Amino acid sequence: MDAKKVLGQPLTLPSGEVLPNRLAKAAMSEGLSDPRGHATDALIGLYQRWAEGGIGLQITGNVQVDARHLERPGNVIVAGPQSAEAMNVLKAWAKASRSRGAGLWMQLAHAGRQTPRIVNRHPNAPSAVAMQYAVSIVGLARPLCTDFDGPARLLREGGALDRPESRLRLGPGWFGPQSPFKLMKTANGFAVMSWYFQQLRSVNAAQGVLAAFLSERKAARAWLVEARRAQTLES
Repeated sequence: MDAKKVLGQPLTLPSGEVLPNRLAKAAMSEGLSDPRGHATDALIGLYQRWAEGGIGLQITGNVQVDARHLERPGNVIVAGPQSAEAMNVLKAWAKASRSRGAGLWMQLAHAGRQTPRIVNRHPNAPSAVAMQYAVSIVGLARPLCTDFDGPARLLREGGALDRPESRLRLGPGWFGPQSPFKLMKTANGFAVMSWYFQQLRSVNAAQGVLAAFLSERKAARAWLVEARRAQTLES
């Protein structure tokens, strides 16, 4: 049996849940909550687009159980009893994600020692050993960030989805991802990560890598300011 037919077959899980096909969006990070940690129209619309693309299972981005330990500014937060407003947007998120029959699983998380210093300088973790960050430290739904109709096309035509990060760089030669300088390689890694985040925000609006990096830094700082003002985070 060819791959297209296998991928397109429904899958019954031991729990009894039936997935319409065998393509899944892996757990990731979007950074699209409001400063209170609530799901937003932008986040709901993003999962609606992925649902319309024909995915069989959507695993959400980080949903943090402790507002002091975020993987990044903009994580959805479900810590303690939820207000009626928070529950309503969570329900809307679930409804949009499942709108075309896909399964939906929530990724509950606690960032621990991966908590960025801009969120919490002294996070709780199983160990006091600091993270040794590699260039790629965040899981993104690439290439679905830039190809929302990819799942349907895979099921229809087979093949593979484009991975644009191979073409993304801050500059040529030593300014690119293969630079012999670790700092420049790391900067390229974060810039590409920011570019993908901006695709989630703007749904494929054209933007250069450097502009995306600067925009993402600005958006993260603004979110933190508003989150502390709303007392979502400790000052």
